[in-house]
Amino acid sequence: MIRVTVEILLGGYAEGRRTIGHMFIASISDLTPQSDYRIDITEGDNPLTRAKARTLTVYVRNHARARSVWSLIGAGIAEALKAGF
Repeated sequence: MIRVTVEILLGGYAEGRRTIGHMFIASISDLTPQSDYRIDITEGDNPLTRAKARTLTVYVRNHARARSVWSLIGAGIAEALKAGF
């Protein structure tokens, strides 16, 4: 499993960091060269925009495992954006 954490560093200082989102990526195939992934995304409350916390599950299918991890993360973000997240 891959976990991506998104943080805000208030004032640029680690002491003021606040987690605002997570992405969890899990293979749902047998780690074949072309694999399928379930991606769970969470976003916390945003007091600046008054947006409430939300979650979404998307799937990335037939992804080449030999590609960069950033390619997989980008594919998950693309699926989330297609879903209106």
